[in-house]
Amino acid sequence: LSINLCWGLGVIFGIHAAGGISGAQLNPAVTTTMALFGRMPAWKVPGYIACQLLGAFLAGLCVLVVYYPLFEEQDPKGETTMGVFSTYPYANVSNAHCFLNEVVGSAMLLGMIFALADEFNKPANPYSFPISVGALVVGIGMSFGVESGY
Repeated sequence: LSINLCWGLGVIFGIHAAGGISGAQLNPAVTTTMALFGRMPAWKVPGYIACQLLGAFLAGLCVLVVYYPLFEEQDPKGETTMGVFSTYPYANVSNAHCFLNEVVGSAMLLGMIFALADEFNKPANPYSFPISVGALVVGIGMSFGVESGY
């Protein structure tokens, strides 16, 4: 529950921080889908994805620097703290099933983002949109994140 709430809060504040600049596309799946559906120019996709990946690696580096002393104390050989930087499926869950799980979760995320922003579907107002998407991320993480180690 903790990681889901923290991730949802991160999305809320990420939308507030980047919403006016980039439309708050914090995820390559969102960027690609927005371009496929004509909600952003396709020529912007490579730059957005490059920046999203750069941001992810810089955030990971920040976590490593901040928590390095704790990692060295708790896990000097780096055998158990790798889950801080990535997720792993449960032992008896296939990669194909995890991929399907991620596709369905991403489709739910994008479908609801489109629904929340659709002018003909009583869209969320600009003030409640970030909270709505953050709550959506919490719900998807709680219901679809288990098999992929989220």
